[in-house]
Amino acid sequence: MNKNFDTKRLGLFLKREIVRAYSDMGLTILILGLAPAILFGVIQTFALIIAGEMVSFTYTGILAFTMALSLGSIVVPIKLYGSLTDKRFGSEWLMIPASRQEKFTAMMLITCVIAPLSIVAITFVTDGLLSLFFHNQYGQLIATKVNFKDMLDFMRGLACSISGCEDAVDMGELEGIRLHLSMAGTYILNWLEYTMFFLLGAVIFDKSKFGKTLLCLMGLSMVLSMASTAFFSFCNLDGLIDALYDANLQQLINYMMVAIYILYAAVILVPAYFIWRRIKNLKH
Repeated sequence: MNKNFDTKRLGLFLKREIVRAYSDMGLTILILGLAPAILFGVIQTFALIIAGEMVSFTYTGILAFTMALSLGSIVVPIKLYGSLTDKRFGSEWLMIPASRQEKFTAMMLITCVIAPLSIVAITFVTDGLLSLFFHNQYGQLIATKVNFKDMLDFMRGLACSISGCEDAVDMGELEGIRLHLSMAGTYILNWLEYTMFFLLGAVIFDKSKFGKTLLCLMGLSMVLSMASTAFFSFCNLDGLIDALYDANLQQLINYMMVAIYILYAAVILVPAYFIWRRIKNLKH
């Protein structure tokens, strides 16, 4: 048996952690999954009070779904693993017969796979019931409400309206352009990014985990913003714009997609590495 990593031992520890997770967070996960019903109820209650009748707001589901997963990326890591810095709970957790690699793997599986999938499953069931019984007011299922092509056309038009480039790029030339990063994929990567940051804050900070993590994220955003501003201030923007107009648009977008994937990988893997270092060296 491998002393550092054994799948059977991992399975036993993961089962124990899942039981603990649903004992500690089962109600919270249920409430997050019921977000479409809660938001729909709030909207229709105000509509009945103000207008005297129910109103149609077909983006209730997608808005509630986004809110549920966004809150889950904050609440789940802090609630489940924030106690590791507590001497009593942390000592008990460290004494469980499983290696640090197995504990780290179970932590990643629960926070990044099991808990979010549970929220998604309950949300989709709630969404389906609301769409079935209140179709005129609630609308279609969440999965049918996002039209990527319409959103892309909207963003193109908005960008050209702001920059005044209506005549610079023929919209017809963009019809064959393929974006290899879907909206759903982008959302998942963003969600993983915030989950990793708040999980890192949960295992590093002793107190005020949410506040301190949020402050660190704000500080990091400010630093990156100032760095990008300084970078572009030293760039020859006129030459860069001319080069963009002369470049092969599909090739340019392909390079941009690669850069986006690399950036996402960095902002997800770097916090994950420091989480692993913290778990590996955790002592009480």
